[in-house]
Amino acid sequence: MSEKHKIFGVAFDDISTNEMTDLFLKWLNGSQGKIIFTPNPEFLLKTRVDSGFGNLLNQSDLSLADGIGVKFAIVALTDKRLKHRHTGVDTLVQLAEICSKTNKKLVLLGGKNSVSQSAADALRKQFPNLQVQSIDLGFILGNSETVSISDELINEINKFSPNVLAVALSFGKQERFIFKISKQIPSLNIVIGVGGALDTISGSLKRAPLWMRKNGLEWLWRVIIEPRRIVRIFRATIVFPLFVVWDTLKHQRFWKAVIKVVVSS
Repeated sequence: MSEKHKIFGVAFDDISTNEMTDLFLKWLNGSQGKIIFTPNPEFLLKTRVDSGFGNLLNQSDLSLADGIGVKFAIVALTDKRLKHRHTGVDTLVQLAEICSKTNKKLVLLGGKNSVSQSAADALRKQFPNLQVQSIDLGFILGNSETVSISDELINEINKFSPNVLAVALSFGKQERFIFKISKQIPSLNIVIGVGGALDTISGSLKRAPLWMRKNGLEWLWRVIIEPRRIVRIFRATIVFPLFVVWDTLKHQRFWKAVIKVVVSS
């Protein structure tokens, strides 16, 4: 059975892949739209200066930990441990497979340089029965705090009547966009924020080797293949852990946290 964890005011669902499959099937056959977020350390850093963003994250129907930093933070700051971690890439591929088997429709929205089209082609190749459509980022306007959704975009999505919408935008903008769009597409059963997942699925960015993923070293791989992301990676791998350490000191559990993190590594 799944359980909940909460750090920095943000809740996470600890759920297995099999449990998620059952949940997605239930949602796809339901009548209400559900929202999935995949918060990572950058999300949690943003909540420390933007409580409204934290409240927004907690309104999702499923919150999946994406990033090894979240796993260790839960161990350090609570008396529990995160058993299941799910990346945006893996969750989107899982949804695509379910859609292909159940005759449901998927729309990929966002990304740069037609990456959504390339990702759609890659998913069709992997799942030949999948009904998937890509929509270019050019329809979307607004900055990270405000999002404007045009009638043209709504009409474009509604033409396909998707059951699942995967949104690939910068975090913050992505989550606000999802809450707005989910209320305007009647056919939607699931909306998920996938960030840079389309880059990986499309093949424009090579995914980290399996051994690196299993050992939580995706961040090092991103440094190697995308040096321009060094500032973001620094925040996730240095700044975020420092905030976690500070919180353990405030709550007088530093040494307990150190032991738990070492044991869980």
